[in-house]
Formats: sequence, C-alpha cells, structure tokens
Amino acid sequence: MQPNRAERWQASRARGRRRFILEYGVFRWGVATALFFAMASLLLRGDDWSLPRLLVLVVLALVLFPVGGWFVGGYLYKFEGPWGRRRRG
Repeated sequence: MQPNRAERWQASRARGRRRFILEYGVFRWGVATALFFAMASLLLRGDDWSLPRLLVLVVLALVLFPVGGWFVGGYLYKFEGPWGRRRRG
C-alpha cells in the first residue's frame, strides 16, 4: 500500500469502525446510490410519474439504500483495509 494511502487508512481507522461505516457506507454509498436510483427511475419511466409517486420513491430509496450501505461499509472496513489485502494474498 502506498504511504499516503496507508496514512489515510490509519486516520480513518483511528476514528473508529462505526464512523467509518457511517461515512463510507451509509452516506457515501447509500445516499449517493439512492439519489442515482431515483434519478435513473425518473428518466427511464418518462412521463409516467406523478409528484406523490416520486416522493414515495425518493423517501424509500433514502431509507433502504443507506441500510444496505451499512453492510457495504462493514464489508469495506473488514475486508478492504491493509490487513484484508494481506489476508487474501
């Protein structure tokens, strides 16, 4: 691992597992994916959308994708750190 990358990983690790999962899994992956999903759904459905339907979709996406992001963040913390790469070879 490159020195700069290793230092950033150590800083993230020092903040703790929960904070890492919230930052990278819930907020970065979950919210970003939810917004992308809502926009893609809007574009793919075309004119078949009403405002209440769009609001329900956005609210559900902003709830469900961040929940999935918790697991994505946990995976990243456990398997993608320096010790995870060493363990896999």
